[in-house]
Amino acid sequence: MTQQSFIRNSIPLPRHTYEGEEYFCRFAPRIHRDARLSDAGSWQCQVDFLKSSNDARAGADRNKDVHSYAVGCINPVVGNFTALCACEALSDRLALTTYLVEYAYIHDDVIEYSEKKDESHLQKANEQLMEGLTLEGDKSRGPKSKDHVQRRQLQAKMVMELMEVDKEQAKETLRLWKEMSDVFVQIRDMKFTVLDDYLKFRVVDAGCPWTMSLLCFSMDFKLTREEEKQTADITSAAYDSWVLVNDYFSWEKEWSNYQSNGATGVVANSVFLFMKWHSIEKEEGKEMLRKEIISREDKYCSLKDDFLAKGAATEKTQQWLELLDLVTAGNFAWSMTTARYRAGAPDVYPALWKHCADKESDTESLGRPI
Repeated sequence: MTQQSFIRNSIPLPRHTYEGEEYFCRFAPRIHRDARLSDAGSWQCQVDFLKSSNDARAGADRNKDVHSYAVGCINPVVGNFTALCACEALSDRLALTTYLVEYAYIHDDVIEYSEKKDESHLQKANEQLMEGLTLEGDKSRGPKSKDHVQRRQLQAKMVMELMEVDKEQAKETLRLWKEMSDVFVQIRDMKFTVLDDYLKFRVVDAGCPWTMSLLCFSMDFKLTREEEKQTADITSAAYDSWVLVNDYFSWEKEWSNYQSNGATGVVANSVFLFMKWHSIEKEEGKEMLRKEIISREDKYCSLKDDFLAKGAATEKTQQWLELLDLVTAGNFAWSMTTARYRAGAPDVYPALWKHCADKESDTESLGRPI
């Protein structure tokens, strides 16, 4: 008997917004009916983070000529990242979910565009951005600066609201967030010789397990341990394809940053690895990546079809596979069109910032619920 779809809160994304040569994904994206709530969550996070901290404002000013700096989920072409990937979220959890994803994007940029790029400073910046996103409380000693207090207030707000909604899922999300932040710095110093080894780390670095934990929170959805085990290989194949899609569309931005930094070190991107491993130019490396994405998506679909053909899928595991399809499509459409990756793409962030530029701070927003 065919299981009933769990589609309730989303509509198909208009085809004209994403169809074209660059959209070589086989799945069709959908978007949440209340997508405006995602944009509201994104913008509140931007105000809370960047307008309540002198350090944050200094970083934004220093990087004002970097077109993608602090560009998060909002995308005027296809819609907000979370509205696409969490298109079946409960409406009352959509803004909070997006707020957390937006913070993660800002976190990445604060590290990526740090004024001091040696490992000790990057580790310190990473710790400051994550120190309050645990259940362990404040372990720091000595007097606290105003920036420190406000940063901790912001982090505490996220933790508190997550815990109030779903304590157990919140704990898992926070655990995976810390795991992601730890790998984010480590991966830049690692040497890889085969793609699968790279993907094991890159999947965590890109936040795939964390993102899915958060999307499950947004939907009040949870697999049993046995169901997770049954679908683990399929899930892993989906994660691999998402990471490679991210590499594909973010490549030009990352290559430009690499050149600006003196072309030293490595780029955590599979195009860079292909260039190194096969002694090829970047154009060939990107074409090789395109073929790899198609191959990995084929593998995902094959594993999924084999699993379903056995007839042992529960209602929850079938819904999980449907969710993976939706995220595959949403991530692809968003990554292809976002100003975060693509220079010259439509971008609403400058206009949003201009709207509140007359205010040096907005600390009152930290006290407002998400």
